[in-house]
Amino acid sequence: MNRQDDEGWANLSWASDEVLYKNYGPAGYDRTHIFQLGSWPSFPSEGGSGAANAIIKNWSPQRSLQRLHRDPVHRQRLRGLGQHAGDAQTADLVGNIEKLGGSVPATPTMTPAPGADHRGALRQHGRNTVRGPGWWNIDLSIFRQFPIGKKLTLEARAEAFNLTNTPHFNNPNGNVNSGAFMDDHGHLGQLAERQFRLGVRLQF
Repeated sequence: MNRQDDEGWANLSWASDEVLYKNYGPAGYDRTHIFQLGSWPSFPSEGGSGAANAIIKNWSPQRSLQRLHRDPVHRQRLRGLGQHAGDAQTADLVGNIEKLGGSVPATPTMTPAPGADHRGALRQHGRNTVRGPGWWNIDLSIFRQFPIGKKLTLEARAEAFNLTNTPHFNNPNGNVNSGAFMDDHGHLGQLAERQFRLGVRLQF
């Protein structure tokens, strides 16, 4: 919780003395929950004999699972149509906010109705009171080492990023004056679509 994010310049959304309290809310970079799980099992590189041992030894699979709650939709504020010199303008909360999951233009990510009543200058809606959709991601890698003599090792790699091709969207538009209010526009966030990578590494 804070009154202004440290972005190199302090610019309060509500600067008038009688409404300074409206600046207090979740930080723009706050994420309620972050869950990350990784595993790096490996098969033995020595011991055993026969064809089965030759096939399974020296493998090293790696898995990574991430589940994040999204940061607030409105990093600074909602803007309304009312007049209040020197301060941002807000909207009224007129219903329950629901996540609809829209991912293309004209299909809202979240209910557009709450906050749509923006006729006043300092209404009920506060700073960073709505959070965008969260996302989850799975990465998978598998390596195998091939010893070459006593000093060299050849490592083959296969990696998949965002294995399930789950979309990661930016926060929706938070401007109540915009015709695209709460519309996500399908923009990808910090992680893109599924990607594969193959590689070979020589260690010496």
